[in-house]
Amino acid sequence: MYKWLFFLFFALGSPLLYVYLASYKEKQLYKLFSKENVNSIAQRSWLSFTTKALCLSVAGCLISLYLIGMGREHGEESAPAPNSSLDEIAFFLDVSHSMDCTDTPVGASRLNLAKEIIGSLVEGLGGLNISLTAFSGTPVTIVPATEDYLYFRILLAPLRGDELPEPGTDLTKVADLVQKEYVKSDVAKSVQVILLTDGEDTTFLGMGAAERTQAEATLIDLIAKSKSDMLHLDVIALGTEKGAVVPGVTFNGAPVISSMRPKILEKIAIAGGGHLYLAENSSVNSIVDNILAQIAIRQFKGAATVVEPIESRPPYFPIVGAVLLILASLVIPERGQSKGQLIYG
Repeated sequence: MYKWLFFLFFALGSPLLYVYLASYKEKQLYKLFSKENVNSIAQRSWLSFTTKALCLSVAGCLISLYLIGMGREHGEESAPAPNSSLDEIAFFLDVSHSMDCTDTPVGASRLNLAKEIIGSLVEGLGGLNISLTAFSGTPVTIVPATEDYLYFRILLAPLRGDELPEPGTDLTKVADLVQKEYVKSDVAKSVQVILLTDGEDTTFLGMGAAERTQAEATLIDLIAKSKSDMLHLDVIALGTEKGAVVPGVTFNGAPVISSMRPKILEKIAIAGGGHLYLAENSSVNSIVDNILAQIAIRQFKGAATVVEPIESRPPYFPIVGAVLLILASLVIPERGQSKGQLIYG
């Protein structure tokens, strides 16, 4: 609205100012010389007068357009604000004995590959709060939410399989902790949970089919209730479906085979509103790049907008055109050719 008023001010003001000044000049001439004497020397040309007025009007329009363009330099373009809508990346790392299996594409243990993935993700996060919870039979917080990435790495590096006091793997306790820390907490947080595990829940072992189905349904329901706009859960599956021998573990004198369980892990990822990444079929870089891309989308989703200056300056042709029109109005004669000399008095 104000721009149009500004435009009209210059568009109408320029010719009106010219008419006023021309009228003032005419009156001054009539004071010095008689009206008949002035008109006998040079008659006013209304065509020239109108042309000069139009030139000045267009020049005023061009000047106003240029000034409006200059004003845009001080902020008319909005861009995402640098503040993030994601408060924390929470890593939940399986450190049960089965994570010592070496059925990974690179020949490392499942746990070491998981730590490598976490390390690569941390490198690409750039300033977000991160936390680390290790779990086997019971989850334990290793690193509370922090921006101190060096401290995080120092505590991540020495983690070993079956280091926690309670053996086995209980994913339901992990889901309970996620609810307690992020859903039922008094402090609302937007969190990306990243679960790294082979999915072999030892609490399901020995259950009958019906009992196992019910236990899995309870786990999935618990995770689904945690999912919201504030919380998403991604799963990184370590190991292979074929499985591998768990080092140093036997049962009745026979080696124990541990397999990655993609079906339950896929259900967990879907219930948590995230994605399932199979380390068996993907490189570390591929997994890391995909997760970082998803985090970037969430990080700035719904972020505020701020006014940023427009770098490009307005083109100069309006002001050049205005100057040329003003010069033309000065060159165009206001009156016809001289017929004689002015006589004072």
